[in-house]
Amino acid sequence: MIVTLTSVNVPILPDAAIAMSASRGRAVFGAYAINAELAVRCRQLQKMKVSMSDKAFDNHLMTEFWDQGFSQTEIRIAFTEALPDMDRYAAGEERRS
Repeated sequence: MIVTLTSVNVPILPDAAIAMSASRGRAVFGAYAINAELAVRCRQLQKMKVSMSDKAFDNHLMTEFWDQGFSQTEIRIAFTEALPDMDRYAAGEERRS
């Protein structure tokens, strides 16, 4: 159903769609929290002089995704699509100060 309020069409969502939207929002927020926690733990390892460029670290991370049922294509796409966005996010800086 569509309701018109001050000449703007606003869809009225059924309860299931509202619940699904709220659940998706919680999942996205949870993903952000997991990413932040991983970054904090990696920083702790770096402070302990564990090399983040060590192939064992990268390979283990990808192996964990593989073991959780992600396909090679999904893993590859996730990493390769994230890398080009790093320049925009970092605004030309090598490291956050």
